[in-house]
Amino acid sequence: MSDSKSSEYPIPYQWQSSRWVFYLGGFAFGGFGSFLWLQLPNSIANNEWLRSSFFLFAGLSAWFLGLLGAASIFQAKQTQVHSSSMKNADGRTVINAALGMRLSQYIFTISTVIGGSIFCLGLWSNTLDLPLSGGQRVFFPLVILIAVIFSLVDTVRIVVQAPIGNLVLAPDSLSFKQTFKGKSTVAWRDIVDVAIASHKSSKDRCDVLVTFRTDESVTRTVSLDAHWPSIGGAATYWLVRFYFTHPELREELSDHRAIDRIRSYRVLDPNEPIVRRMGGDRA
Repeated sequence: MSDSKSSEYPIPYQWQSSRWVFYLGGFAFGGFGSFLWLQLPNSIANNEWLRSSFFLFAGLSAWFLGLLGAASIFQAKQTQVHSSSMKNADGRTVINAALGMRLSQYIFTISTVIGGSIFCLGLWSNTLDLPLSGGQRVFFPLVILIAVIFSLVDTVRIVVQAPIGNLVLAPDSLSFKQTFKGKSTVAWRDIVDVAIASHKSSKDRCDVLVTFRTDESVTRTVSLDAHWPSIGGAATYWLVRFYFTHPELREELSDHRAIDRIRSYRVLDPNEPIVRRMGGDRA
């Protein structure tokens, strides 16, 4: 392995789409949040504090859901790493979750719980004055109640697994956040493949597919959500794949050597087509 002269991690071609879903979602939720906040001055002027509180927290929820999408785009396009995003703790290499992702997730979740609770309780008790029909007053609270329950579960998960989204690599195991799910820990010896999702539904997501044995004859594939680690999606893929394919080097994960390798861009596989196109051996 030669010293790397690269100063960036190449983005896998499967992720190089327009990511229009995240852009559209960000603008839509940001616009909706702004609309809700525009109702605040009139509600405050009329001393409608319950109504004002609903608009405040519902607007925050919409805005930070949009910002979560924007942060995901940034993470997917990030090709350079930062030393402050990594540390070695208890003999493991820890890649901290991106600050923008964490803050957006925290504020979105808490705002959804508060705003949704005000909405449901206010409509059921007839204390929240909103221009809704009789059918909407029955249907909308049920939908929002489901969102509140999911957010409460997510809040508990955040507290239990805090900080959310960290990627932890130990000499004997890999711990990561699954896409749309909680945390998974898999022993390196059980992993049989680390790959990029190639199906169309994944083109607007940063997913790394980790396939592992659940017993001698059965394998399972889960999606590592590469939006979360602060080193970016591309570096996350190359890092996990490097230590999957180099078991003899996993002891580096117990000290500073793995972090030094990440910083110096020496976890690239020279046999990958995208790396060969960049100009040769950088592993």
